[in-house]
Amino acid sequence: MYVATAVLFLIPASMMVFAGMSMKRRWDEVSSHGWSDRAGIASLIVGTCAILAGFLGKLDWFRAGGDPHGMGTPTGVWVILHKMFLSTLVLSALFALLGKGRGRVLTLVALGIAFAADTMLYLLQME
Repeated sequence: MYVATAVLFLIPASMMVFAGMSMKRRWDEVSSHGWSDRAGIASLIVGTCAILAGFLGKLDWFRAGGDPHGMGTPTGVWVILHKMFLSTLVLSALFALLGKGRGRVLTLVALGIAFAADTMLYLLQME
């Protein structure tokens, strides 16, 4: 399950790298930067934190036992990291909606894939 976690969270992480490259290209092309450009950068930073929190939270969840029904898994750091993952995911999506450029679209797609990866790991654990 650890390998599946790494592979599934590597996909949105690589998309965030591509979004960052796209946003940097836009940042260099435009001479003045408005609030929408800064919102796009904020969505990239918060989204990267969200993916990292989701990855680390899922690893700790598996280490603690990983019961998908939530009844047998003891509490631990994964509880805080999962809440942080969901809240920063929503915050990053809001910043991306306010942003401008192609990088914000890549950020939104990466966030969707990160949420899907988190859900798929729950489903894989049910087997």
